[in-house]
Amino acid sequence: MSLSEVPTLDSSTTTPETSSVSTPETISSTSSNCTICQQRSPAAYVKPSTAISIHLEHLVRSSIQAINSRDFSIYSSAWSCYTPGLKVESAQPVYQWPNCIRKNIGLRSHLKGLHYIASSNPGFFLRVLEVDSQVHEKAGRATVFVNLENIGNPTNLVMEGVIILEFCMMGEEWKCVKFTGARGIM
Repeated sequence: MSLSEVPTLDSSTTTPETSSVSTPETISSTSSNCTICQQRSPAAYVKPSTAISIHLEHLVRSSIQAINSRDFSIYSSAWSCYTPGLKVESAQPVYQWPNCIRKNIGLRSHLKGLHYIASSNPGFFLRVLEVDSQVHEKAGRATVFVNLENIGNPTNLVMEGVIILEFCMMGEEWKCVKFTGARGIM
């Protein structure tokens, strides 16, 4: 089994389903293979859950790219996969707001917070190290896990972190309903 295929268990069955893992070497190549974004039918060899994993990971990488390019407009396509009532949880105080550990701040406030971080720390940049996803297609739920480096926040430091994004199928679209983040080893 290669690094790009990791067995996972679907909670509704005991049969393993495959989850894709993107490493730094595969991140750029997989984003262009998102058949859902390209609105083409998946190749015959691609399982539906694999196509969904590729699509969700592409959406997450697109929003990280938007952060790095300082695109914090709520109307940007990079943020269209997030619900307006996005629930944000963090193990760290977020955006210099005290006690923001469990706060349902919504997408608009989340983007304002990201803008604040980027404005306060001009060298702020996120580097994706690894992406993994688990899709429970029958339940209409999926989770994307991202290991990343947070560079320049605070200034002159590089800190590893993890973000977990929970998606739900809403109508015919996958929408991110919850963002959870943590820095480094706690």
